[in-house]
Amino acid sequence: MEFSMKLKQARMQSGLTQEELAERAGLSQRSIAAYETQGVMARYSNIVKLAAVLHVAVEDLTNDKTQKSIPMK
Repeated sequence: MEFSMKLKQARMQSGLTQEELAERAGLSQRSIAAYETQGVMARYSNIVKLAAVLHVAVEDLTNDKTQKSIPMK
């Protein structure tokens, strides 16, 4: 699942509008909309803010847990 879908899912599960999430994270509603609908990837510092507001780990928004990792040799 991509960042945009993960962010929207986490926001909806938190019961927040884009505007409420933006306000709490110190971002613009336009940025949240771009992240969710236009596939714009947020800066890491903004992902940290969003994760804190949504009470999820940064990894929950950025990693695709359905993919198997390739072991490092």
